[in-house]
Amino acid sequence: KCSRERAAGPTPAMPEGLLCQLQDFSFPTIWAATFVITTAAALGGGGAAFYALYWKPTYEMWRWKTTAAYPAPDKVRLEITQMMKGILATSFCPALTLYLLQFEGGWSKAYCGVEPYGWGYLAGSIAVSLVFSDFFEFFYHWCGHKVPFMWAEHKKHHVFPNPTPFAVIADEPLDQLMRASPLLFMPMLAPLNLDALVVCWGLLFFSWGIFLHCGYEHPQIDPHTTSMNTAYHHHLHHVIATPGNALHCGFWFQIWDQLFGSMHKGECICARCSQSKGKREREDWDKLEVPDYSVLVQPEFWLRRGQFKQA
Repeated sequence: KCSRERAAGPTPAMPEGLLCQLQDFSFPTIWAATFVITTAAALGGGGAAFYALYWKPTYEMWRWKTTAAYPAPDKVRLEITQMMKGILATSFCPALTLYLLQFEGGWSKAYCGVEPYGWGYLAGSIAVSLVFSDFFEFFYHWCGHKVPFMWAEHKKHHVFPNPTPFAVIADEPLDQLMRASPLLFMPMLAPLNLDALVVCWGLLFFSWGIFLHCGYEHPQIDPHTTSMNTAYHHHLHHVIATPGNALHCGFWFQIWDQLFGSMHKGECICARCSQSKGKREREDWDKLEVPDYSVLVQPEFWLRRGQFKQA
């Protein structure tokens, strides 16, 4: 029997925490609210990174771009439209987790506040959930290249061989729904602080995802590291990973790719190595055509027929 009265037991009194302020509303209202919050974060974070790196790039910035060329504005527009579809799916999972808190019977073990589990459990459970989420993201991504019917969906993300920060969740809805599903099923398996879980996902996964898709390598981060995935590793994935050929599918830790044998063993094409080979000289920059991305803020550019078609 379903009830809007919360079940008795270890779940603390509600509402405590930001997200739990939404949990008594209808599911469409909760989904709409999480969609708006996620959209603001995606457009704000991705837009700020894009403006800083692509709007008016300099020679010194370009020297650290993995692929020398810049994507056409049409590609960036497709990234943004595909990202908005991905956000619709991403926001569904935390919205449903919130909605399930209304029902008696243990559908969700998510909670807000600190008690009754304490700070130690909160910190430990979030750390474990993030490591599990990193493996889940890797394995689902790896399967997306190895399993034909999964590649049929995931390949729509690979129309961006030269991605920008807007490509971070530029996936088709079904693909992104699966990627965000830990936000739904993990709180069903163990008590997890919903605010901490969603904030950590938003800050750590999304901000690192922007870095991975930004197209630039940070001068202070060695792309030859064997511990963490960097912007170079993920850019390389966009360039060379194909159906049946899963390479650098990890998100944070490289250990998953190392265990599954999906590390690239060919020539390094990172910006640092390109510089050492004389491929980032001033004369190359002077010959390069940088697109005018100001068209992205012009309404007529978005109203042009065919803008939603995959390229």
